[in-house]
Order: sequence, then structure tokens, then C-alpha cells
Amino acid sequence: MSPQRRSSRDLSELITLVLSIVIVAALVGGVAFVQLSSGDRPPVISAGASLDEMQRVVGGFQLEVVVRNDGDRAAEAIRLVVVQEVEGRTSEHEIEIDFLAGGAVARATAILRSDPRRSTVRVEVRSFQSRN
Repeated sequence: MSPQRRSSRDLSELITLVLSIVIVAALVGGVAFVQLSSGDRPPVISAGASLDEMQRVVGGFQLEVVVRNDGDRAAEAIRLVVVQEVEGRTSEHEIEIDFLAGGAVARATAILRSDPRRSTVRVEVRSFQSRN
């Protein structure tokens, strides 16, 4: 093999080695950063409904419910209840969200029979599960 061909082969091997080391170092650094920067706060679930987002649909009124997890850890099997009080009568509408990551926001929809602008509506978090 000529010295010129050997030299170009050595250079391409060196470049490949350096690029491989950079890629592996970036992956290890990224994983370490994610592990060190994530907190360990338990889930903090809050929920609310906005009457501004309400729409009239066939059979009732569609009300958007916003659920947020202000903790660092994920929550599972979140059970919400939308309570509507109309003229002394109370009706409850259950919503379940399977999974909500830490810091995430989810949207759900409740279908109410009566106009929520003419009644009292509140959203309650009934239960959720958290993994350690």
C-alpha cells in the first residue's frame, strides 16, 4: 500500500473515531442532565373549567376541563368530578385521565345538560395514583 493511501486511511479512521466519541459523550451527557435536572416532587393535581370555552352541542353543553400536574412525578388514574348545581339539584359528571406526566397539562370535555352559565359549576379532583 502506498504511503499516500495509508495516510488518507489513517485520517478517515481518526475522523470516524473522534465523531464516535463526540456522539457517545453527547448521549451520556444528555442522560446525566435529564437525571440531575428532574425533581422528585410528588404530583400536585389541579383542575378547572372555563365557561369561555363552552359550546352548545346536540343534547347539552360541551365544557372544557383543564387538568394540570404541577409536581415532578407522573400521576395515573386521575378521577375528576364536574359538579353542576341547577335550581337546588346537583348532578355529577365523572372524568378519568389515565396518565399525566409531571409538569403536563391535559384537556378533557364534560357534556352538561343545563347551561353552565346559568348554574354553579365546579371541578373536583377525587383521586389519583402516583408511582415512587
